Amino acid sequence: MEKNSSDQKIKLTKYCIKGFDYAERNTVNQYSLLDKIGEGSISKIFLALVNQTQKKYAIKRIPKNHLKNKQSKAYKETWNEIDILEKANHPNVIQIYEVIDPSDDKGEFYLILEYCEKGQLLDYNEETKLFEPKTDKKREFYSEDEIRQYSNQIASGLDYLHYEGIIHCDLKPLNILLDENNIAKIADFGVSQKPKDGDLMSNSKGTFEFLSPELVQMTPKSDKISGKAIDLWAFGLIIYCMTFNDLPFSIGPGVLNNIKKFQLDFTGKRRISYGLKALIQGLLQKDPSNRFTMQDVFNDPWFNNQHKDKDVDYSALNVTPQDQQQSQRLLPPINAKNGYSEQQQRNKVQSEVDNYLHVDILEDAQKQKHHSKENQPIASYTKSRKQRKQEEDDLDADLFS
Repeated sequence: MEKNSSDQKIKLTKYCIKGFDYAERNTVNQYSLLDKIGEGSISKIFLALVNQTQKKYAIKRIPKNHLKNKQSKAYKETWNEIDILEKANHPNVIQIYEVIDPSDDKGEFYLILEYCEKGQLLDYNEETKLFEPKTDKKREFYSEDEIRQYSNQIASGLDYLHYEGIIHCDLKPLNILLDENNIAKIADFGVSQKPKDGDLMSNSKGTFEFLSPELVQMTPKSDKISGKAIDLWAFGLIIYCMTFNDLPFSIGPGVLNNIKKFQLDFTGKRRISYGLKALIQGLLQKDPSNRFTMQDVFNDPWFNNQHKDKDVDYSALNVTPQDQQQSQRLLPPINAKNGYSEQQQRNKVQSEVDNYLHVDILEDAQKQKHHSKENQPIASYTKSRKQRKQEEDDLDADLFS
C-alpha cells in the first residue's frame, strides 16, 4: 500500500489490541478513542488520539462480519475506498494512514483517516429541511468570499481526482469536510469509480438528491455518459447549497422526477452577484454537453475573484447603450397604495430585473470566452429577450397596479 507520487505508505496492520489508557479511555492499538463523531449504516466514526504525539485522527470502525462476503456492498465499498485513497495525495482530498485488519473474522475492521475538526461543509437540519453553514458568527449564509474559497478548494481536489481517472460519484455537502484551518477535503469514496473508457460510465450510484439529470434518465439501452459531467453537476449543487442553504428543487419521494423537470430560477432567493449566478447556471445545465467543464470553472471570472459586479465594463461585453439603460428603465413610477414602502417596491422589481437582464449580458460574455473546441459555450437560457421583457412588464403590473 503505497501513496501515489510520494514515498508514503499506508500501514496495513494485521492485529488489534484493545484496552484502556491512563485516562481509562478505550484504546485500539496505539489509538485512544475519545468521542463518536459520526455514524453510517454499518460503521461508527470516532475521534482518536495517539498519546505519544497528541495527534488526532478519525477512526472508522466496521464489524468484520459485514465484510465476510466479498460480493457484498459493504465489502466492495470499503475496499474501493481504501484502493482509491491509497493512491490519492492532494491537500483537498481526505488522507488515509492505516488499515487495521485483524485475522479474527469476529473482530472489527478499522480505517485510520485524517481528522477534520470542523466537520461537514454544511449540516442538514431535518426539521427545517435546510442546510446550515459552518460560520463562526452563526450567520444565516456563507458570504460570497467564503463560497468562492471553498469552491476553489473543492474544484482543486476534484480536478486532481479527474486527472487521476477517479470519478467521485457521490459529491454532496455532507461529503466535504473542513479541517481546523477551514481547508475543504473531499471524502467518502465508497461508490467512486475509475472508468476504463476515459470518463465514460454505464452506471453510477450516489445520493438521489445529487444525481445529475442524465443519470436519472438513464436506461439499460442508454449510451455511456461522462463521469466528469456527473461530478460537475453535483459540484454546482454544492455551490447552490452554500449560497441558498437548500436545493433548487423539492426533495422527498418525488425527487428524481423533480430533477427531470428542473428549471433553475433565482426568483425569491437571496440577492447574489451576477458572477455567482453565471457560475451556478453554467454548472447546472441539464444537457451535459452544455455544462461547464472544469476548465470553464477555472477560467470563470467570479471563481477567480476577477468579477466585480459594480465595476463591470459593459463596453467589453458588446452591450448596447439600450441594454445598459434597461434595468433603470424597467423601474416604473412608485404607487404606494399596495402597502409596500418605496424602497421595498424598488428592491423587489430590481431583483426580478436582475434575474433576466444580466443573464443576457453574462451569456454574451461567456459566448465570447468559451470559443475553443475544449470549452464549449454554455447553452442559451431558453427565454428570448422579448419573453423576458413581457414577464417583467407583467410583474410591474402586479406590483404597481
